[in-house]
Amino acid sequence: LHEHAFDSLSLFNQTLETDPSDLRSEVVRDYWRRFYYPLTTAAMAQVAVEWASPQALEDAVRPLWDHIHQLPDVASPVDLLAQCQREQAQTLQQLKAPWPAWADELQSLLDDAKTHKRFIGTKLRSSSYTDWLNAIRTWATSDQTTLELSEAAWNRLTPTGMADAWREAPVLDHPALHAMTPLREALKQLPEPRIGLLSHAARWIATEFDATQRRRSQLGFDDLLRGLHAALNGEHGTRLKEIIRQQFPVALIDEFQDTDPVQYQIFECIYELSQSHEDRALILIGDPKQAIYAFRGADIHTYLKARAAVGPHLHTLGTNHRSSQALVNATNHCFNRVEQDPQSQGAFLFRRHGLNPVPFKPVNAKGLTSSFQVQGAPVAAMALNVLPHEGKLSKERYIDQMAEICATQLVDWLEQGQADAAGFSDPQRGWQRLLPSDIAILVNNRQEANRMRSALARRGLRSVYLSDKDTVYETPQATEIYRWLMACANPTDDRLLKAALSTASLGLDFPALEALHRDDTAWESRLLQFQGYQVLWRQQGVLPMIRRILIDFHCPQRFLGQEADLRGQSGERILTDLLHLAELLQQASFALEGEHALIRFLAEHIQQPRGGTDDKQLRLESDAHLIQVVTIHKSKGLEYPVVMLPFI
Repeated sequence: LHEHAFDSLSLFNQTLETDPSDLRSEVVRDYWRRFYYPLTTAAMAQVAVEWASPQALEDAVRPLWDHIHQLPDVASPVDLLAQCQREQAQTLQQLKAPWPAWADELQSLLDDAKTHKRFIGTKLRSSSYTDWLNAIRTWATSDQTTLELSEAAWNRLTPTGMADAWREAPVLDHPALHAMTPLREALKQLPEPRIGLLSHAARWIATEFDATQRRRSQLGFDDLLRGLHAALNGEHGTRLKEIIRQQFPVALIDEFQDTDPVQYQIFECIYELSQSHEDRALILIGDPKQAIYAFRGADIHTYLKARAAVGPHLHTLGTNHRSSQALVNATNHCFNRVEQDPQSQGAFLFRRHGLNPVPFKPVNAKGLTSSFQVQGAPVAAMALNVLPHEGKLSKERYIDQMAEICATQLVDWLEQGQADAAGFSDPQRGWQRLLPSDIAILVNNRQEANRMRSALARRGLRSVYLSDKDTVYETPQATEIYRWLMACANPTDDRLLKAALSTASLGLDFPALEALHRDDTAWESRLLQFQGYQVLWRQQGVLPMIRRILIDFHCPQRFLGQEADLRGQSGERILTDLLHLAELLQQASFALEGEHALIRFLAEHIQQPRGGTDDKQLRLESDAHLIQVVTIHKSKGLEYPVVMLPFI
């Protein structure tokens, strides 16, 4: 776009913004102020039912970002809510009209039936049906929208419900009983403003976001794709395609299974994949079994469409150069069993009506020559350990048990003092003992990771957790630094200063904190200390101030000698997170005015961490030899000598 600005009709001075989340939040807040502030209290109450804050509205709008043009063009929230209220009132008036009389008639009929013992008292009590009918009367004669009845009431006040409670024919029959089920459905279908409000918000926010980006000459990654796609299909598209083909006669896309429809349309438009050309080539390398980016638009059907388009020009890489022959054989065996089963949908669940666009193909191996051994005996390349049968386990108990079993197994393999406990035998390199850094434990989420790391920590095994989703703002250290900043910005506030001094990272124990209450000199010293931090913050910045706090409270010495706690969090991990946060705050301070703006920035990121950018993701505390606890998502494409999946 930049290089061919004339043909793509792009601006020269645009900059790429890798994380547009702050700008998007700013636009959402503008929308909230512009359209929701002028609403009446009653109208705002309707909005609050759907989303209570600008952040909640942003969360609701985000999934619609790529589908704005498919949303209906609706009136503004003021007109929309008024129209919805009128339609609701009109519908409710019609629904409520017969019910005051019906409720009285039902009350009389049921009371008479009770006198003559026509229904079973254990199934229909007079106190119950009286309460139900009173609730219906209240709803029918008031402005109440919802009819609050129990499930038992909705079921009993029907012809079927009455028949079940009646002793003998004839069963009580009344129009109200036949109307109950339709009434319940009609109340569920009352005109609601949510879809209209969401459509208006999404369209306005997307339009304003694009306009703001243009004013600031900014582009996001999605804008790059949409811009190039539009340019290729625009008035100069034919010339632009020819220029790109001349510049890049051959294009190769790796990991093609993660391509989204817009990306594929761009390459198809330039290289015309379904046609054969002598002067150009598009090479696609992909594996549909590794398609894991559906959450950001990648579409397996795009892969299947491209696979069908290449026709006979389809080749399969048939040799695994990573794993051992034994592991490849085990994998081939497992998947082949499912693939050959005529009752299955194929190994990857794509078989339909006898056709399978993604069949399983066994592969050969030319990779590792070493074998994993314990006490001199080979261990199966793929082993499945099954829990002894104890009846149905809760999820919590299952995770706890599997974490304990996995950690115990690792202790056996890594047993200190036995050089031949577990390791790898290689014809060329000889014997290599198993090290903690050789081991990866794959988990689904932080909850499983914490349980696993706790089990390892109790056995003295150190580990590190790797995840694409977790950010440094989600750590306890972010909250601690927030308290430090609050105290440094307001050092004369005793409450804030005590909160800062009581954070775990500063290391003051209970006697030391209690002494500050009794010793005025000690308290005055701490007050002057934090006033000094405030001066340092204003003169040199937040990063030097946080480093001074760490030094004054001897944090590096304490942390680097500290073993992992029960959550698996080592002192080195804590120090890494504190320094990482200090760097992020220093970067943010360049665009913010004053201490309180930076404090608000940190508070907002703690409340809504907004993961996704590399600078916010957790860093490794060091290159030490640690067991690696990794999310399945993060482990894609990585290699480890030994992999354990305790919660699979």
